[in-house]
Amino acid sequence: MCFVYSVNMILDNLPAAEVRQHLDETGAPVINEETGLPRKYYERGFPVGIKVSESEDGPHSFYINNHAR
Repeated sequence: MCFVYSVNMILDNLPAAEVRQHLDETGAPVINEETGLPRKYYERGFPVGIKVSESEDGPHSFYINNHAR
């Protein structure tokens, strides 16, 4: 189980965003039929950290991103 914490940010009056690829159920990138390139989308903000646990009641591990990509 994993929870991602993200932050929205405004830089030079523009929202910070992260580029992501659309993935199908197998994890493979979805290809745009017109261009033949992987389909991408923009997600507002960027990840700050993640909380990972084996189960709901189990111990948790926390990881912090100390830089923006």
